[in-house]
Parts: sequence; C-alpha cells; structure tokens
Amino acid sequence: MKCSEEMDIEDRGNEFQKSEVNFTGIAEGFNISVAYKDEKEAYEAFCAYAHNNGFSVRKDHHSFWPNSKKIKSKDFVCSKAGFKKQTDLNSQKKCRRSETRTGCPCLIRFAVDEDGNWIVKKFIESHNHDLARLEDRHLLRSCRNIDDERASVLKSMTEAGIRTVDAFSYLADEVGGVENLDFLKMDAYNFIQKEKRSKIEFGDTNALIQLFKDRQVDDSMFAWDVQFDEFDSLLNFFWVDGMSRIDYDCFGDVVIFDTSYRLNKYNLVCAPFVGVNNHWQNILLGLSKLHYLILVIGFASGTSQRRFHQKLLASIATTRNEQDEDHKCSQSEIVPVIRSSSILKQAARFYSRKLYSFFEEEFLHGVGGMSIDFVSNDSSKFLVNYTENKDQSNPWVVHFDATDCTIQCTCKKFETMGLLCCHSMRVLRQLDIVKIPLKYLMLRWSAKARKSFYSGYAGLGKGTDCGSGFIFRNHISRFAYQISTRAQGNELAEQYMLGAMKDMA
Repeated sequence: MKCSEEMDIEDRGNEFQKSEVNFTGIAEGFNISVAYKDEKEAYEAFCAYAHNNGFSVRKDHHSFWPNSKKIKSKDFVCSKAGFKKQTDLNSQKKCRRSETRTGCPCLIRFAVDEDGNWIVKKFIESHNHDLARLEDRHLLRSCRNIDDERASVLKSMTEAGIRTVDAFSYLADEVGGVENLDFLKMDAYNFIQKEKRSKIEFGDTNALIQLFKDRQVDDSMFAWDVQFDEFDSLLNFFWVDGMSRIDYDCFGDVVIFDTSYRLNKYNLVCAPFVGVNNHWQNILLGLSKLHYLILVIGFASGTSQRRFHQKLLASIATTRNEQDEDHKCSQSEIVPVIRSSSILKQAARFYSRKLYSFFEEEFLHGVGGMSIDFVSNDSSKFLVNYTENKDQSNPWVVHFDATDCTIQCTCKKFETMGLLCCHSMRVLRQLDIVKIPLKYLMLRWSAKARKSFYSGYAGLGKGTDCGSGFIFRNHISRFAYQISTRAQGNELAEQYMLGAMKDMA
C-alpha cells in the first residue's frame, strides 16, 4: 500500500455535528465520512477495512468526557504499532517469543459526541511493514470470528461425538478451504472448550462435597471447607491434602497466595497456595475457589464433575516430580566442577541437585569474577566489586564477624533466598575459610529436607510445648502419613509397618 498523507479534523470543542466531517471519498475502501452509532460498529468497520488491506487491528488509547465514564475518543491501531517492553536478556526462558511489533504508525481516532455518534477525527493510513498476502489474510487475528451459523454447526457436531478437528475440516470443505473461513482450528477448539465450561449448572453442590468426602476416606489428612450464603448457595471452598500439609511443615517459610488466575464466567477466582520445595519446584500447599461479588455455582454430573476431579488430583503430578527428584538425589552423587574445593564438596554433600547448581554458580562467579577493593584493618569490612568494568557499578559491602563466623552482604541474597552470594564467597576465599559456616546451610534446601525435618523432631528441645498435646499428635500423624504413603504398594513394607505399629500398640 502506498503511504498517504495524514487526515485530521481540528478539535472543535465538545460539540460535534455530522456536517462538520468534511472528508470526501474513500481511503482504500474505508469510508471516513460515515458516523457510526457505537464502538462495536466503528471497530467492525475498521477491522473489515484492515482485513481487505492485509493487517490486523488492536484497540489502543481512549479518553473520557469530564466527570463521566462515557468515552470521548478512542484509537484503533495496527497490531504492529508500538514496541513491547524490553525483557531481561539474561533471564532463562525455554522459548523466547519473536518480536512482531515494528512501531507501525497506522492509526484511526474516533471522536464520540455527547449523543454517542462515532466520527473519524484522525486517520493515518501508512504502514512500515509488509502487509499480509491475500491467501494469508484469514490468519489475521482481529478478523477472525465464528458467526452464529458456524458456531451452531460446531456445537451440534461435537455434541454428536464428532471430534472438533473433523467438524472444523467439514466447515472448511464447505467453503472451499480454510483460507475462506473466518476462524482457525485453534479458534474452533477454544470455542468448544468455552461451551463445555459454560455447562456448569447452578445450585448443585452435592457432587463437589461428595468428591471431598471420597477423598477424605482415602486420605485421612485431607481437609476441606465450604461456605454458603444466606440462600444456601455455595460461595467459597477450600481443600488441602496430606502431602500438601507435610510440604507446608517442611517448606512453609515461603508461601504465595496466587489470585492471578483468570475469573471464569461465574466470577470464581482460582487461588492456589503455592510454595517452593528443596528442588526449586513449585508445590501446591492448598487450593481455594473464591467468589467475586455475588456468586451462585455448583457442579453438575458428567463433564463438569470430571473436570473438577482432574483439578483436585492435579497435585499428584507435582508429587511425582518431587519423588523423582528425591530419587535422583539419593541415587546419584554430585561431582563439583572443582573437585579439590572443600566448600564445593561440602555443598555437594548437603544441597539438592538444583540448589547445588545455584551455589556453584555463585561460587565460581565470586572466585573468578569478583575482586576485593578494600579491607578494613580488623578484616571485618570488605568492598567487593567486579573484576572488570568496575566503573560501571557500585561495590558491595560485606561485613564479617570472626567470633561467630557471621557474614552479611548488602545484596541481601541470603536473607531473601537462603543462599550465600558471590560477594560473600569472595570474602570467604580471601580469608581462607574452606568450610561453609553451618548457620548458612539452610535445612529446607538440603537434599534430605523432609527426612531431616522428621528425624530432628526429638531434638527440638525439652522444656517447651513441642512434645505435648496437639503439636505432638500433629507431628506424629504427618510422620506416619509420610511413611505409609511411601510403603503403599510394597507388600513387604506394608507388612513391616503394620507389624511395627502392632508391637507399639
């Protein structure tokens, strides 16, 4: 498309009249002299123009009338307009998304008068990128839409047991190919999934409560709770299983209450309690579903019940990952990159595999990439900086107390992560300290974190309340639960455990 000049209308105050728009003609198929009745009509008209010319549309800035929530003006831009925020190139990601934005100037601005008429105020037609070819225009995102007729066909065919992919192929053949459809295979799958989610019926909470009861029979430490409103409609519910409770005992120092999961059509927030185990894996510590504003929701039999059941048991996969990593730690030996390093050998014996890799990276960075610029007379204060490019950064201050081997750095890595930083490593090396002070080996990062937690119960201290009453029973029940979980499925282990319990009884 050739670049055309920018067309603009001077702002004439708060009053707009259709007669004030003096544009004549049509710009590449878009009639800029038409007034539209609402945002949907204006947007669809510009999307149709964009599709015919080979680009996609994105909604952009808007403004409101003073002391009102009514829109005064709104911009629609090319999907390649602007640039995305720069991400940290050093961050580790499995896959980096390619950059699709080019800062394209194409824009149309609609002014909205007090009567709600949408009038073109500004139109920039030019692009700084290649436009989509005719045979590729069905891929443009803003132009994709499943109309009511095709939506009805998709629903009917999938409800009859026909696969979504086959229903999509049928519709594509009807119009002579996928390029003549207004949507993609992915859109068809998303539409069918949305339809399935919408079949959750109101008021029927029996299936949900029965799932909780069934799970509690199999797992004595499974706990759940529900909350109803004054009309006996379900508002909120929460559940936590036995392994999650054990994980909380071991790794409950870091808990994230994550409410970022999207709301469904019933305004139900999925809010999991998430922690981090000794292998740097996310672990599920519990799950809640919370209503937003006023919510009446239930679970029907069939598809809806199965979907919830799958979510209820989703933590099993996480548990398997933990068990796999525990097994690898117990069946393999970490080999330090510097085999003669006492500190690395100590870390390799203590940390889990993942945490050791973090520690080794800090150690190598400290010993090989850091230098000490200043040491106080009593060797209690150090200024640590990069070996290269010193002028581009401020040094870190490391304090060391020789009386109890306390070391603190201004980077606060140990305080936030529980792992000594590279600056502290450099100071330890400077002082010829060949062992990590035990206070800086956090049990929650060890390869045997769970085992150490339970075996250390007897040493929690006498004269405290740790061995009495509820706390004692709580600890013992978790310990027994962990052992029985590991023994389950192994006939010899089950018999041995039952025999030991009978002897104690």
